[in-house]
Amino acid sequence: MELAFLYSLDIDCSLYEGYAYEIIKQPEHGTAELKPHTAFPYFPKGNPRVRCNEQKVDGQLLTYKPNAGYKGPDSLTYVMIAPSGLAWERTYKFNVRSMPAATSGRTKERGA
Repeated sequence: MELAFLYSLDIDCSLYEGYAYEIIKQPEHGTAELKPHTAFPYFPKGNPRVRCNEQKVDGQLLTYKPNAGYKGPDSLTYVMIAPSGLAWERTYKFNVRSMPAATSGRTKERGA
């Protein structure tokens, strides 16, 4: 499961160098991973970086995978550290459950 795409962009859409990301509390019932990833950023309208949404950027993808067969609550915590040393900590809490059965194929139209 992809949880977050982590990146930091300067006002001119270039990567803001020196940010670090680290998982500081692994989940108890699965594994979390940070891995290099390239994707489109998302800045809302009104943000001066909204034009950055038009180009892919490099960042880190935070993922979670539950242990086989596990169902129930789990959590993980990561920290983002700015070049200045300022740090932001974020915890994800979630409930792992089975995926519902997917439907496939066309459904019959009413009256058919």
